[in-house]
Amino acid sequence: MKGLELSEKYYNEYGRRMFDDFPGLEGKISVGLVGSGSECFGFDDSVSRDHDFEPGFTVFIPDESVVDRKTAFALERAYSKLPSEFMGYERSPDGPV
Repeated sequence: MKGLELSEKYYNEYGRRMFDDFPGLEGKISVGLVGSGSECFGFDDSVSRDHDFEPGFTVFIPDESVVDRKTAFALERAYSKLPSEFMGYERSPDGPV
């Protein structure tokens, strides 16, 4: 399985529901996978599962004029409470947010 696929499945399983607790953010935030690892470019394979190969996604939050600090902090907390294990892979505690 490629990292993009793992992250997409993790988002579909847990991320979508996480955002249900934040009505009104649709169209204001984005999610994706970002970094310099091969999984971000779809080049990873069973040999090149490097340091960033894990279930997770990045939440892109705009500045405080759009999303206030309290909401941004609540999003961060909600993300940190998502399961750390998915499909046999562990998410690092300091992974993407």
